[in-house]
Amino acid sequence: MADHNMTNINLEAAFAKDCKVINLKYEYPGFSEKTQWAIVTALTEKEINTKYADFIEKYTPYIVLTPEQGQTIHKFNQNEHKHEMRSKLFQDQYNATDELSGFFHPEMTVDNLFEKVNLRIWTEKLRIAIARLTPIQQRRVYAYYFQGKTMREIAEDEGVGFTKIQKSIAAAVENLKKYLA
Repeated sequence: MADHNMTNINLEAAFAKDCKVINLKYEYPGFSEKTQWAIVTALTEKEINTKYADFIEKYTPYIVLTPEQGQTIHKFNQNEHKHEMRSKLFQDQYNATDELSGFFHPEMTVDNLFEKVNLRIWTEKLRIAIARLTPIQQRRVYAYYFQGKTMREIAEDEGVGFTKIQKSIAAAVENLKKYLA
């Protein structure tokens, strides 16, 4: 019995080293196909079934993804998480519901003549306000809000710390609010 348990533990450890299992129902809400599992590995399906015959039953049926496909899914999930966290962390700090949100998110504006005229006026005011920022603040605001870079990416590009970028952008937003008041 002890040898059987040790074999299962070794098999499970070897499987974890060779393969990464993705629950497709968790990964894709509403997923209702019969195949619930994806296994990311450099092994072929035949090699998986041979090497892990006893262990793989609980994941059957499954699809095999290459490590490159698994890396793409991982990067996509990381990016989605990054944007979700950015939204949660900075939405209130930058008052996403105030008049600036329309400049940074034009898709939120109403499409009628009054709104278009108002948007043009505010766009010009914003352009003038941004021009009053320091060149460093202008560059960082542009990278963050218009190019969609993260503060960490900007810090990496400039070779400075994340906190410096965060404070600089926060100060720039405060200045913009003053200039637009």
